[in-house]
Amino acid sequence: MPTPRACCSSCASLNWNARLALIVSPINMVGVGLTESTMTAFAFLITRSNFLVGLSSTVSGLALLLVAPCAGCLADRVGRQAVLRLASALAVLSAAWVFVWLLYFQPHTSDRTCYALLLGSQFLGGLRRGIQQPAFDAIFGDSVASGRRSQIYSWLSSLRKLGLACGPATAAAIFFARGDSWTEPELVAVLLAGAAVRLVPAALLWLFRDERSLGQERGVEAPPRRL
Repeated sequence: MPTPRACCSSCASLNWNARLALIVSPINMVGVGLTESTMTAFAFLITRSNFLVGLSSTVSGLALLLVAPCAGCLADRVGRQAVLRLASALAVLSAAWVFVWLLYFQPHTSDRTCYALLLGSQFLGGLRRGIQQPAFDAIFGDSVASGRRSQIYSWLSSLRKLGLACGPATAAAIFFARGDSWTEPELVAVLLAGAAVRLVPAALLWLFRDERSLGQERGVEAPPRRL
């Protein structure tokens, strides 16, 4: 088994984009873990309808399904870097939507309006994931040397699972600190925390660079560079 020192040395030798991806992925999954089940619970709290809860999840999946193939083609045309910056802008818009919805509209509007805003949040989240993931996976793959792919991909998978575990743990800590109850104020607090966490990977997406991929070294044409 490799020692921690050997792992750190191996990580330090990684390409810039690959190291950045290993940071972005777990933080992003913390946000997912914070909001995914909490959004479902919030939808049920304001609708009391299993159908409407399912619809809220379907909206996100449909948005992802519709945009992901186009995002992959766009990444090939204009470069992964440009598409990741577009995804970053959508992530900021999605977080801002959540803040405005929960801090301004939710206390003063009907449950029906609140549910419509929830659907909008889910739609924006699906768009962001559909645009980000193809370009993210592509630039990560182009930034890992062929002889190390299994090792580095296993690191990425493990870090994603770690982030996905930390998200619910953080949500549990917030619920415990606020009285250990499953009520609207507690759900709102967790959703706001999730939106705030997702701003961190949104900012880090701007640091990816097409020219720092290993496309040329691996005998693959590097994607076009765009500002």
